[in-house]
Amino acid sequence: MALFLRFGPENQWGTAPDAPKSTYTLPEGAEYVDGCPMLNGRVLHPTEIVEERSRPFVPSVAQEDMEKAMECGALTPDSVVSALDASAAPFKRRTPTWADKARSVEPEAEHYQKHQQLLDDIAFVQLQDEMGDWNEDDEILNEAADWLEQEEKILWAPQSGIPSSYFDAFDIAKTEFIPTRTTQEVKVVRVEPLWSIASVNGRSCVYLPWGSKTRLDGPPGVAQPLAHQRPLKLHEFVLADLEWHPQGKNFWRATKIHPKLPTHEMLVSVVESVFDCGDEWKTLHMKGYQYTYEIPCDPAHIGSIIGKDGKNITSLIHEIQAQRQKTGYGEMPRHIEPDPEYLPPIGDPDGLPLPEVTITPIVQDPNEFTVPFKPTKARVRVLIPVCCIWDQAEVETLVSFMHS
Repeated sequence: MALFLRFGPENQWGTAPDAPKSTYTLPEGAEYVDGCPMLNGRVLHPTEIVEERSRPFVPSVAQEDMEKAMECGALTPDSVVSALDASAAPFKRRTPTWADKARSVEPEAEHYQKHQQLLDDIAFVQLQDEMGDWNEDDEILNEAADWLEQEEKILWAPQSGIPSSYFDAFDIAKTEFIPTRTTQEVKVVRVEPLWSIASVNGRSCVYLPWGSKTRLDGPPGVAQPLAHQRPLKLHEFVLADLEWHPQGKNFWRATKIHPKLPTHEMLVSVVESVFDCGDEWKTLHMKGYQYTYEIPCDPAHIGSIIGKDGKNITSLIHEIQAQRQKTGYGEMPRHIEPDPEYLPPIGDPDGLPLPEVTITPIVQDPNEFTVPFKPTKARVRVLIPVCCIWDQAEVETLVSFMHS
């Protein structure tokens, strides 16, 4: 640590002028004897001498300043210059403070331990300097080469040119890290007349040889008469037997789709409320309901069922509402349906009320014997407000989309 002082501006030779010399005034009767200020045969104390031109202030560096500089990194010891540095400074005993007593640490032992830790740090820095200087550039080049190789593998496979995600999947299948056959709950994301595409954990990679004009329990890829069709529905969950069959972006092919569990058996409770609506000429007795179901559903699928900003669940509700409006329903109060010949669009605040859906995972009792690594149930509450035209059949249709 070096301290440089400079007084005044630089001159034409680039060096700073000398600092002004101080002048002193002695008390009356005092004089210099051999360069020493004396008064009546005694040496004057510095406080008895008046300094007319004070010297420049030179900051001093105390021991605590050195320790703080080492602590914050401004001053880092990197060598032991002598045997004296290798020995700790003598320990000065002092009265223990309440902090020392609370820490229950011997101050003398702590003093020598800190010094030994300093020596160990210096030795480590010296070892790094000795071992790291000669191969630092080589290490940087090796890291750059490894990074470039990894990036090339991420972008493209080295020989086939297939994207690495597919190439890695092929390698995993060949080395049997994943089974060639499995049974998995999948979500239908695209439906065509004779085939469909489903997703697993949000990735569309399953080919289903059944579509909108086939029968789930019939032969795959064969269109059926309208009366015998049991089509797949968009956004519904199904349980399927899959086999490993990489083809394009689809890694799996379904060989069988299992029948859905009956939704009506999952009904837990129904709450009914009755309201009188109308005017002074006519009164209508309207009802509202709340249905509660407990369905087999991995809580990880709840986000997929609802969709971003409720897009998926809203689309299902609107689709079922459109089908329900095509059939007849009872008379509505005038504030709900002022003009029977005109019906506002589905979802319009002035239109018919729509149900509200709440889905929450069911937390298992820790004392109950369950499979701990995969929660399997969720609670679905469907609120049918007063004047909503939905029946229990529409509610069961909606809930059936959420389980396999």
